Amino acid sequence: MGRIALALAAAAAAWSPGPARAQAFSVLVVQASAEETLISVGGSQGAATARVQVSVPAGFTLNLARPVGAVVGRGDLELESASDPAGEGSSTLGDIVVADAARYAADPRLQTCAAGTHLAVWRVEPLDVPVFVDAATGPDAALGGYELKVCFDLPEGLAFSGLGLDLARTVVPPTAPGIYVWRAFITPMTATGAVDEGATFEVRGLVPWPSVLTLHSRRAKAKGRYVLYGKLLLARKPRRGATIRIVRFTQDSSGSATVTFTLGQAQAAETSRTGGFRIPEKVTRATVFYAFWLPFPREGCSSPSTAPGGCLTETTSPVISGRVVVKPRR
Repeated sequence: MGRIALALAAAAAAWSPGPARAQAFSVLVVQASAEETLISVGGSQGAATARVQVSVPAGFTLNLARPVGAVVGRGDLELESASDPAGEGSSTLGDIVVADAARYAADPRLQTCAAGTHLAVWRVEPLDVPVFVDAATGPDAALGGYELKVCFDLPEGLAFSGLGLDLARTVVPPTAPGIYVWRAFITPMTATGAVDEGATFEVRGLVPWPSVLTLHSRRAKAKGRYVLYGKLLLARKPRRGATIRIVRFTQDSSGSATVTFTLGQAQAAETSRTGGFRIPEKVTRATVFYAFWLPFPREGCSSPSTAPGGCLTETTSPVISGRVVVKPRR
């Protein structure tokens, strides 16, 4: 299991939002590494979504030297009923493919959403949702960075509720440590289907770079007892007071994987002023452990927003360790 996939699984287990909460909870979560970057954003609150614009901060760069038809990642599109947003939803999963920009130039609806020429266009299959890639504009233009504009022209009866872009070797992380602010501006539609620019709101993602969570194990004195320990560093600085939890994987006798999420306080520890933590564990058979830090979203943001609807939530990237295998002595 990839580290990003594991972090998402842990997040899903910890948050477990019900349908009503999911409809009223828009967040932006960005998890970056040298190999892949996951951008996950929720949609409008109780209204159909016309556009999502993700602002990639200066310091991060994009590898756009890809030919038409190249696969740059995987996309996950969460859908809901346009007539019953609180009802049962669905999702589609497909490749993110470099598209021919000329194909979209003559579409008046898409030109309204993302006018002009673009550095690149990606499409999220199988629903052919375009992602227009541009250099940053407005106040951020002098700083660099990029804008990803996702435009929705979905089949009748469907509405957007969430999008995940898992980009492989496409987003190049910064060389300087720091806290990098990603922003997503979400523009809903009116009840008549018009773009409601005045209702655009922001959700924000804070990405400490680099983020490192180490994990090690040592045997304790008691039989079958081990201590898992490590350290959390954000932007090369120790993070004090962070709650570290453990995910453990074992395998049953039939060969199928058994996954246990240990999220209770008994299996958690807070980091010290040096960023260190230690968690005791009982291990009776070969077990794979991961540690993770999952900061919960906060309502509102730490600085003002340029969006007419303000900034609704701010979320710091989760961090997950490499794996540790513990094999008790016979």
